[in-house]
Amino acid sequence: MRQRFIFVLLSSFFLVSGKSQSSFSKAELYAAMASEDLGRLNDQINRVQGNMSLVNRTAYLGALHMKKAGLSGQTSEKLRLFKAGHFQLESAIKKDPRNPELRFLRLMIQENSPKILKYHDQLSEDASYLRENYKKLDESARQALLNYSQTSKILPAKDLNDL
Repeated sequence: MRQRFIFVLLSSFFLVSGKSQSSFSKAELYAAMASEDLGRLNDQINRVQGNMSLVNRTAYLGALHMKKAGLSGQTSEKLRLFKAGHFQLESAIKKDPRNPELRFLRLMIQENSPKILKYHDQLSEDASYLRENYKKLDESARQALLNYSQTSKILPAKDLNDL
């Protein structure tokens, strides 16, 4: 009986731990970034935080926190989240400046952040970089960029359709 209990316990552990690592999906991350659903953003933050093996983990967390800042209620909380996310995203870009996915995350945040935050300096640079490196994005990020370009003023869909 004891061996059976231990087997069930270990089986449950491996199912849960395997599920938490495989539960991250870039498509879901980008869908959360496109939504205005705070619960969906929080879910993605938890998934990214729980997956230590993600290469772009810091950048994803930064972008998610900055997006969440726009949906938070209190001004002080908005500013705290935005600053924390800004630090995470910019740190990731400094470590890997040639990663087009990180530049895409920054472009989305910059294009949609309020002017008062003065976070728009690299908007044109990132748009140009993405035009040049569009094909280097993996399929999920490329599809997210195509979807985003439908409403983007700095990187319209016609710019990507020609590539």
